[in-house]
Amino acid sequence: MWDSLNGQISRAGQIAWVAVCVLVAVQPAPACPICMPLPRQTLADLVIAADIVAFGQLDPEQPFAFVAEQIVKGQVTDRHVDLFADSTTRRQLAADSNRHVLLVKSREGWQNLGVVDAEFEQIVRRILLFAAEWNRADGAARRLEYFLSLWNPDHRSQFELAYLELGKAPYAAIRQFGRQIAFEDLQPLLTRRDYLEWRALAILMVAQRDDPASQQLITDGFAQCTRYGTTANLAAWATGYVEVHRSAGVDVIEQEYFRNPGRTEVEIRGVLAALSVQARQNDVKLRERIVVGYGSALSVHPQVAGLVVRDLADWNESRYAQEIGLILANPELKFDEGERMRLERYARAAGD
Repeated sequence: MWDSLNGQISRAGQIAWVAVCVLVAVQPAPACPICMPLPRQTLADLVIAADIVAFGQLDPEQPFAFVAEQIVKGQVTDRHVDLFADSTTRRQLAADSNRHVLLVKSREGWQNLGVVDAEFEQIVRRILLFAAEWNRADGAARRLEYFLSLWNPDHRSQFELAYLELGKAPYAAIRQFGRQIAFEDLQPLLTRRDYLEWRALAILMVAQRDDPASQQLITDGFAQCTRYGTTANLAAWATGYVEVHRSAGVDVIEQEYFRNPGRTEVEIRGVLAALSVQARQNDVKLRERIVVGYGSALSVHPQVAGLVVRDLADWNESRYAQEIGLILANPELKFDEGERMRLERYARAAGD
């Protein structure tokens, strides 16, 4: 079944993807937190979770509602779907009789997921066909493999579905498949305003490329954030910057952000998120450089101590116990209950 899908990816991509499959199957990891502004639930998630999935048309008896013409999952006794058909949807359906609306029903009722063409209908059918396999031990890798094969910028609905699915991957997987995506495919995501909220993943993928133009784009993008105090996609730009420049990139972040008392808490949290992701990629030397930089963050921006200690505790790194004790003793610093407990636990464990 998968041979036909593999044929849609270049041979070089297949070789790299083997590593991704092994990585995701053997070392399950959460989605990359840098991409979190992407929708938590993709169209595929909604289709898989639905009790009923159908392709519908306008109801000839009630033209501002729908009728479920083809039921592809579940059963219905009444094919009438009481959802409002707006003028845009009615025009799209009228312009092409081969198009349908994708309708799903769950406990919350019916939902219209948009107008789809015949090609996209086949994708929906495959999602339902593969859903059981994606729940198996190697399911996450198989799911990523399938949606990588759908990468097609010429088909917007298909492209956006693939893009959002890839955005749920762990950063270690993004590092692999990011190298296989053509820069020309990513460039619109970096420039079009309608993709602004989805830009983080594209930034991370460009950062994996080793051509000078891609690396310069990442360097310039981070420099803009540094110069103008930009916080939109700062975590992605900083992650990409460290990907390109490694420890030298951490040097810049420490100097420009952690040692700069004029930086806002939002900015500091953004670059901390980037360094946290990079420090978890099995590069011991880079992690050590990041931990050293965290000392500057604690000294100049103690209000983010909760975030810093979360990472330090995960890495069994106890060198900042004294600093955390002083931060806890400062009455001007306020932490919520959860953060304060985390800080106290770290200081106590590190002091034992």
